[in-house]
Amino acid sequence: MEEQLFKKYYNQELGISFFYDSLLILDAKDTESNSDLGLGLRHGDFQFKLLKLSPEANIGLRYFGLENGLRSSLDKNEIIIEDLNSDKVRINASKIVQTTTIIPKDGGNFKVKRYLISQDGQGYLLAFQDKAEKFDSQETQTRLQNIIETLKFHN
Repeated sequence: MEEQLFKKYYNQELGISFFYDSLLILDAKDTESNSDLGLGLRHGDFQFKLLKLSPEANIGLRYFGLENGLRSSLDKNEIIIEDLNSDKVRINASKIVQTTTIIPKDGGNFKVKRYLISQDGQGYLLAFQDKAEKFDSQETQTRLQNIIETLKFHN
């Protein structure tokens, strides 16, 4: 088995840091625009996206709640396969909801796990995506868990 190397991602503007496996590369689309609000990493069909919510969106979360905020991030064609919940999530944050969905596509379905996090009033949306048949594989789940378990928020 190939030795796994890790890189540390730290961004003061986003207020986050985490470790990720070295096979993931920064998505050029995310580094060119809005780099202060989000980022994307990818390897093959696996994608990780992180978005720091705007001040307006943070106000909306306070009034309408995390569950409604996460629901509003879903595309109309997505099928929810895991209800919104916060029971299984272990991230150093004050409030969290998560859901898992399937996105039907012509080339094959994609499975997406999203987390909406509110840390001291600042919201973050995290999304992990891979082909549906690969999503539950050890490789994809290890990538997802490495990021989740090492995610830290910096004020």
